[in-house]
Amino acid sequence: MKKFWCVNQKYFDSGKVKVLVYSVEADEKPANGYRENMMCDEYHDYFDTQAEARAFAAKAEKA
Repeated sequence: MKKFWCVNQKYFDSGKVKVLVYSVEADEKPANGYRENMMCDEYHDYFDTQAEARAFAAKAEKA
């Protein structure tokens, strides 16, 4: 198993943005994903390193 880093982003209609970075273990890098619900639009982006994930998360927080 290999460790990957996920950036979970939630964009609310109010303009609020929530970003969470966490690790996941998998044999292969998971596919990036998106889903829309009544409260927010939610994205999951996966990275090979924590540094890449944190850099991406920092940009997402400023959206």
